[in-house]
Amino acid sequence: MRLCCWLFCVLAAVAATASQEAETGKASANDGVYSAAQADRGARLYHDRCAACHHPNQFTGPAFILSWKGQTADALFDVIRNTMPTENPASLKRQEYADILAYIFQANGLPAGATDLKGTDAALKRVVIEPPRRQSRPKGR
Repeated sequence: MRLCCWLFCVLAAVAATASQEAETGKASANDGVYSAAQADRGARLYHDRCAACHHPNQFTGPAFILSWKGQTADALFDVIRNTMPTENPASLKRQEYADILAYIFQANGLPAGATDLKGTDAALKRVVIEPPRRQSRPKGR
């Protein structure tokens, strides 16, 4: 009987979490919120427009991703869009900035998914930045 109650409580908690996520519309950056093709476009834009002043290491690694942990993607997007390129901020299209953000997510080990991350406020506010989940290793390696 106790196992049944415990199982019910676990299932209820999972259902409540899923329901809450559906209501808030939030998605983790670990949920494949950008496509690999988009990250490739973002890499090209980054190398064409950003790399002269910024080494990719500035935007990767645990310290960088932890500094954004818990914030939504629109916060990082807004910083990039409103300050870059230095000589002409907000000069790229919103979707180009979203492509660069996808590249930054990819460079930080966040997984790609099936669809592009849209450069709209609604889409960006939906994505919560989190550190990448650890990949499980096969035993014996």
